[in-house]
Amino acid sequence: MYLDNSGTLWLATRNGLWKEDQGTWYDIDGFGEVGAIYQRETGTLRVGAEDGLWYQQGGSWQKLEDFNYGGVSAIYENKEGLWVGCKLGLLRRDENGWKIIVEEEEENDWWCQLNPRL
Repeated sequence: MYLDNSGTLWLATRNGLWKEDQGTWYDIDGFGEVGAIYQRETGTLRVGAEDGLWYQQGGSWQKLEDFNYGGVSAIYENKEGLWVGCKLGLLRRDENGWKIIVEEEEENDWWCQLNPRL
């Protein structure tokens, strides 16, 4: 679960991405299994799914084209860059592009979720 800056509650599930609005849950089309949700300081939502990393632009969702590392299970951003946990391991994207920080020899999912508002 993720509570965004506007007070909207989002839910990442094996059956996709869900959004709560005034007590009603809505399935967001286009997602398979979702493993992570994160909101940037700019307000942009990022979603980690089985097919990669997505971001919300206006009213639509766009796939981050330079991320080709598989399913995403964790997203975090700080001054060092965008951190992503996935089946490959732990990656970081900064001004130089993607870098593998920890690579797993076995297929595992890295995950964590930090949201002090929940």
